[in-house]
Amino acid sequence: MAARKTLVTLISLTLPFGPNMSLERIEKFRRLQWVESPLKLYALARLLLWPEEKRALYSPQLQVHFRERKADEDILTMLDSLVRVGERPWSVLSELEMQVYMGWRTLRDTDTMSMAHSLEVRVPFVDHHIVEFVCGLPPGWERRWGHPKRLLEASLRDVIPPEISARRKQGFALPMAKWMREDLREILEDVLSEESLRRRGIFSPNEVRRRYAHFREGRSAYPLIWFLVILELWFREMLDPITR
Repeated sequence: MAARKTLVTLISLTLPFGPNMSLERIEKFRRLQWVESPLKLYALARLLLWPEEKRALYSPQLQVHFRERKADEDILTMLDSLVRVGERPWSVLSELEMQVYMGWRTLRDTDTMSMAHSLEVRVPFVDHHIVEFVCGLPPGWERRWGHPKRLLEASLRDVIPPEISARRKQGFALPMAKWMREDLREILEDVLSEESLRRRGIFSPNEVRRRYAHFREGRSAYPLIWFLVILELWFREMLDPITR
């Protein structure tokens, strides 16, 4: 445990300050060193907000309502219960990643955007024959030889040149932060204005404005702000017309 905490701390101190690596994200990474359960570590790393941050974001009225509710803690406890006797946490994490993140987000987004642009996209690595084979491998083989994709690289050695397989991972993220600070700024200023937040009554205007200021200054990433914007726009589009 002590070695893992030291490793997490060292990594957090050496991470590059790229467009997706905010001070807020680095601080979150440092806090994860104190989490002992692998499944809780996974869940907290995936959360947009930690439980106490979420409570602080609510308006005073909602804070009173949720004061006695501990949904986040219940979820974390439930995750620990998923580990069956003799099963390695890594196998459970892989299953969660496949069922939740990949299924509900990655594949969904790929399908939605490819259909929107009349593209036929294939995802060969989730072919059920491949998934069934990999899930049946002995525990620990996924990360054998200290590399999480060694088996994948070995299986394609005769197909993909070394200069491709050894290349650094390259993401396909959209420049959301840039758009939100520039082209979409007028929309954000309207949706996240103090007047708009007080009228809705769900979130604390002071906390939202503080976090929005941090985003504009480059001290935090965009996902939370984007979530708040989309939620308010959804209210205006779907609920407000039927409640007037």
